[in-house]
Amino acid sequence: MNIRPVMRSPEPPAHPLPAPRLGDARSRPDRISYRLQIIRISALFAPLAAVLFGLAGCASAPGQGDVPTPPPSPMFDELIIPGQRIGPVAIGMAGADLLKALGPPRQSFHSAKATHNHFGNGLWVTVRDTDNKVVGIGTSDPRYRTKDGLRVGATEFEIRAHLGVPPHAEVHTDRLVCYPGLKFVVSEGYARSLGVESAPARGSVTFIEIGLLRGCDSPMRTTE
Repeated sequence: MNIRPVMRSPEPPAHPLPAPRLGDARSRPDRISYRLQIIRISALFAPLAAVLFGLAGCASAPGQGDVPTPPPSPMFDELIIPGQRIGPVAIGMAGADLLKALGPPRQSFHSAKATHNHFGNGLWVTVRDTDNKVVGIGTSDPRYRTKDGLRVGATEFEIRAHLGVPPHAEVHTDRLVCYPGLKFVVSEGYARSLGVESAPARGSVTFIEIGLLRGCDSPMRTTE
């Protein structure tokens, strides 16, 4: 006679562990670590984000607006002149002259009928397609400064002390403070508040841009 073994299903534990929930405290360190990694990566691309945000925010469409006549030759200094130039790059400069002055860009991409180029001297330059002329220049490099000494790392208090009440200011991810031909991107301090010590402190300038800046002459709008 054949005897078949009886197969029994395993008994459940006397005290089963609860399934982890989305808000369970054990998952929070992983979520915080992930967020900090994203913020650190984002900080590396902050200048690029400022260029892109400028196109969607204060910046004019690349195909619109007249540009001034640039100097006959580049001026290799570190001066920011609103609506005119930052160092050797001037608004209205031809693409060929830009390439001759600075050489090939380190990074370049195309969007919104213009090319956006990052050069080794710390400048982002927007060249529109319609006439191949420079319409926007920006920097996150503190060596470039206005005649009043305003540069990346300055505070909004310093900006207002030197330039007065801005005709246009608004808050998105960061704060935009605009004057005619001149825009400051001011950090709201979100990354610093989450523990990224290398991130800019709240209220400090992270990017400066000049050029065709739509909105700088409109009434000030703020969320404060």
